[in-house]
Amino acid sequence: MRLRDEVEVLRQQVKALGGLPDVYPTPKDWHLKPLSRRLLHVLMARPGPVVSHDQLHIALYGVRRDGGASSHSIYECVEDLNRVLKAYGFCVDNTRGIGYSLSPLAKAFILEVCANS
Repeated sequence: MRLRDEVEVLRQQVKALGGLPDVYPTPKDWHLKPLSRRLLHVLMARPGPVVSHDQLHIALYGVRRDGGASSHSIYECVEDLNRVLKAYGFCVDNTRGIGYSLSPLAKAFILEVCANS
């Protein structure tokens, strides 16, 4: 695949995820890192059940996993987000080897909390 074609494929993937997101408006007492808020935005905006590791790398860093941050940095963002969500009985679901997701109930809760903050 030519580089130009590969860049176009990546642009389409970023566009499908809603672009490179701004930080998600979360309650101040959640104390989420900016990248964790981006992760939350991507998980909230995703219509499908699971966001793959590669899709997260593209959405958060603008590059594929082989050219960006390590998988550990995504894991740290998930842990930061889980620290907050576990206090409310929710968590980011990990589909091993595939990616991450939020349950519809968790999404509804987050939307309500963020709308009232």
